[in-house]
Amino acid sequence: MTDIDAKDENKPSRKRRRCTWGIVSMQKPRAFSFDSIEELVEVQRSFSTGNRVELLNHTVECVEIEQIVNSMPTENAPGIDKILLRVMKDCLPAILPTLTSIISNSLTSGVFRSVWKTAEVIPVHKQGDHEKPENNRHISLLPILSNICDRTALNQFMTYFVSNDRLSTEQSGNKKWHSTETSLIYTTDMILSAIDQKKATAMVLLDMSKAFDSISHKILPHKLQDMGASTSAIDWFRSYLSNRTQVVRINAKISGPLQLASGVPQGSILGPMLFGIYVNDLPSTPRNCLTESYVDETKLYMSFRPQDCGDTISAMNTISAMKVQRRLQNFRNFALNSWKKILISQRL
Repeated sequence: MTDIDAKDENKPSRKRRRCTWGIVSMQKPRAFSFDSIEELVEVQRSFSTGNRVELLNHTVECVEIEQIVNSMPTENAPGIDKILLRVMKDCLPAILPTLTSIISNSLTSGVFRSVWKTAEVIPVHKQGDHEKPENNRHISLLPILSNICDRTALNQFMTYFVSNDRLSTEQSGNKKWHSTETSLIYTTDMILSAIDQKKATAMVLLDMSKAFDSISHKILPHKLQDMGASTSAIDWFRSYLSNRTQVVRINAKISGPLQLASGVPQGSILGPMLFGIYVNDLPSTPRNCLTESYVDETKLYMSFRPQDCGDTISAMNTISAMKVQRRLQNFRNFALNSWKKILISQRL
């Protein structure tokens, strides 16, 4: 064997670079409501006494990071670091081993780097007076390394959630092969089936206000535990959520940093998944009706025979704005943006 061969044999290949991250347990999630953080913690302690089997065979390799970077749209706007994705792709062959090591170190150490936690917020006008903050949708532009790390974590978690049926079947938002069309087809099919059976359908439409901004950083880790996240993964998400800041950019002007006490960045890769986990048990909360949700919009419905109209109206009246609001307050900070009742039936 030559010296060159020996040197190449000792050189680690790119595919050997990997990190191990504990992800899941095999305990099914439960739906519950609570009035305080202490009550939630007590419920979660009761879960921890069950049979929890943590799987530690989820790895991050160079080939995965390479696929993630190459799959990202080049035209995406850069974050506060101003590193263009096009530049990252051009340099990828030279920096891939180092990049993989950085992402792996973050996951294994349970620390999300502080330099990745500052979001540059761009207000996008929705309607009305653009000078009023509530009439603008704020989009967070995050550092490129933050997005790569987010995507790596998302791939691991979503693979487990889907293969083990951990996500609510009544939620069509932020799921692969699901969309507003999926939710609409499901609801339409339910209404038409009721009409075929000579039944009417009563429905309540709900819309949450500032849903992504209302996620509690104290409650979310307990939700992750209930979904099956291991201790190391929960530590990483606690680090991900803590000490986040944002600055607002309007044209060439940038505001000072503001620390965030709740919520997840809108526009982040992990944000939709974390919101889905946070409200995963919300569809199972109503007692007298069925539910169908798309992200922060929820439909509560029940079908009934005309002769049962009185009982149905009585049951639907229990789904008042006040009672729904109290349920949402159990999820901390959530509020109704709007709600409406409708009745659907065939022509008599």
